[in-house]
Amino acid sequence: MPHLTDAEDRTYVLYWQPVARDPFPAAKVHIPPDLERVLGERLAHVPRAERAAYARGFRAAWQLCAAVFTPYVRQWEARWWSQVDEIHALRARVGELMSRLSRFEDPG
Repeated sequence: MPHLTDAEDRTYVLYWQPVARDPFPAAKVHIPPDLERVLGERLAHVPRAERAAYARGFRAAWQLCAAVFTPYVRQWEARWWSQVDEIHALRARVGELMSRLSRFEDPG
């Protein structure tokens, strides 16, 4: 590795050092919560006499939340993947610029 200034050294380490953590955690397979499983967990803490009413209210609230928040989650996911593409493009550009820079510094 050629001699680099402190700032260049930090950039080199940040860019080329293998990533120890997962850079794209959202790309993992995600199993969404199941209404009936979650409801069963919640009903365990509700008195038996109130379970039917609680279950109706829980299902209604679940459907309302899904209807309200699904568009927001889809928009967030679209923006996320757009940023992933931009990051890949920027890393490629940084790599290209570093290779050009190394040609200027190479005495041979």
